[in-house]
Amino acid sequence: LLAYERLLHDYPSWQNRVVMVQRVVVPGSRKADEASTTRELRGLVKRIQDKFGPKVIDYQEFTGSSMPMDQRLALWKAADVLMCTPIREGLNHWPMEYIYSRSKDQAGVVITSEFSAVCSILNGAL
Repeated sequence: LLAYERLLHDYPSWQNRVVMVQRVVVPGSRKADEASTTRELRGLVKRIQDKFGPKVIDYQEFTGSSMPMDQRLALWKAADVLMCTPIREGLNHWPMEYIYSRSKDQAGVVITSEFSAVCSILNGAL
């Protein structure tokens, strides 16, 4: 979010050309950590929307273990870039779903955290 805020600040021409779609899955297994993290995320989203307008970020939280499949696939088809930045997790299939949802004519980019298990599977991943 901080890098996105910097992009919007340093390159104002992108403010009307890009939207960050932020989906947060809150599993409910570590209540105190999750509350602190979601509070921080909400604050950053509000600050960015206050500075650059409400349309620059589409933010939504999901409670449970995942986002519904139909919503994920629709998002993967519409997105040019998928960024998964976990600090700690098991094997996340979202980057693989994103790759397999793309056609040959519709390239995309996956950026994933070095802390994610899928990073070692995706040879050449950023």
